[in-house]
Amino acid sequence: MTWKRGHTVDVLEEEHHRIYGSKWALGLDQYEYLVGCGLKPSHTLLDFGCGAGRAGIHLIDYLDAGHYRGIDGHGPSINAFRQYEIPLHRLENKKPVVRCCNLETDPPNEREAFDYIIAFSVFNHMRNHAPAAQSASDALKPGGYLVASFGIPQHFQNYGLSLVKSERKKSRLVTDKSIDWFVLRKI
Repeated sequence: MTWKRGHTVDVLEEEHHRIYGSKWALGLDQYEYLVGCGLKPSHTLLDFGCGAGRAGIHLIDYLDAGHYRGIDGHGPSINAFRQYEIPLHRLENKKPVVRCCNLETDPPNEREAFDYIIAFSVFNHMRNHAPAAQSASDALKPGGYLVASFGIPQHFQNYGLSLVKSERKKSRLVTDKSIDWFVLRKI
């Protein structure tokens, strides 16, 4: 498996826990924030930029079987999620769907509509928000929520989204980290 830094690693070395620029434990913050925003086990969730599953492992376990879908543009992270994290946490029976796609140039065209989408540190890394913002809006049910951190899509109103709240919360486990959260609702 080849990572961004160009060297080959075995997933058992858990290199995928270290490549995102912040602690793996932030996945718990994402999970807890979504539950605090009203996420229920019966809801469907799309994890935009799921990476190797640092939030996904908590969300899959919480949600009803078949209610989690994760997408990310980094193939090795998706492989680590599928081949290591899901089996390690014994989540196969929850039937998660995890696949690779580039959110900026090849946004997903999801066939089902979701109650929630989480985009943790996604839009702040994009030059062009439009394809991903349109895809997120299209993938949400009317009244569904896009929960983003560290930035929201430019001109989000053009995609039928309204800002419900924004706030800064301290991480529960990463003591020197605060997260800027934005909750948008599909009109």
